[in-house]
Amino acid sequence: MHFAKVNPGVVLELIAQAETEITSFELWRNKIHSDACLLLARIKQERLDYATQIRNLDHEVRVLQEKSTEAERVAYMALVELDGALRLCEMANARILEAEERAEAAERRAESAEGWLEKVQAAITFELIDQPRERHGGE
Repeated sequence: MHFAKVNPGVVLELIAQAETEITSFELWRNKIHSDACLLLARIKQERLDYATQIRNLDHEVRVLQEKSTEAERVAYMALVELDGALRLCEMANARILEAEERAEAAERRAESAEGWLEKVQAAITFELIDQPRERHGGE
């Protein structure tokens, strides 16, 4: 067998270089591991934050839905009340028209009554005042 001659200085130099590379690799691995752990911790915190935000937003959505439902109910009730008020106004207007018609009829009856009253007064005046003069004046 033939063995090559090995230079112990070169071997020691190679071993020292390997040790440096191994140390660098371990430092790099530890750095990567530390960064990965920090990243995982940050991701977990962000998940918790997002979950909290989602719960808060879900609560806000429910509150807004309740307010919207209440607003719809109030608007519906206002619409019902408005409809009732409009019906009352229509009924009041109809009664006003009826009252105006009755007032006009009453005015016509009053005018007619005044005409009859004037005729009756004229007849009474004629019978009581003018006719006795004619009777007495002619005798």
